[in-house]
Amino acid sequence: MAGKKLQVFVSSTYLDMTEERQAAVQAILMAGHIPAGMELFASGDQTQLEVIKRWIRESDAFFLILGGRYGSVEPLSGKSYVQLEYEYANDLGKSCFTAVITDAGLNRKLTDLPPGTLPPSKLKTRLSKEPLQRPAGAQRKQASAAGAPPGPGDDTPRSCAA
Repeated sequence: MAGKKLQVFVSSTYLDMTEERQAAVQAILMAGHIPAGMELFASGDQTQLEVIKRWIRESDAFFLILGGRYGSVEPLSGKSYVQLEYEYANDLGKSCFTAVITDAGLNRKLTDLPPGTLPPSKLKTRLSKEPLQRPAGAQRKQASAAGAPPGPGDDTPRSCAA
């Protein structure tokens, strides 16, 4: 089977991992294999999850790039598409490879921010120390979800593995 081209499904959140996805696609192509991922095809009449599952089934391997976001949530399961992709590939027994972007790597990505903007970690620190400015006459609302777990779309890194 030497020389067989493998199809590798690339999974990650999209906007925050654009450079990493491009690097993965380039590496797969340079190795003589075929990259597959949601940005490389359009969905027809099938649901997004059905299309994803078909492409994972048709792929020989699964490559997960795990950054700092949980990702878009599939409405029926309440799980991110990235987590569903990983679980499905794992259930199928696909060869799975993972690249986990460290906190230091994520912070380096924030160095190219426009002038005058703060990285999220510094902004969170600043906002936690400064009093909230409210318009005159505005009512103060009680925060009821102070102890609630983070919701989908926040910046808390999570593992896709159960």
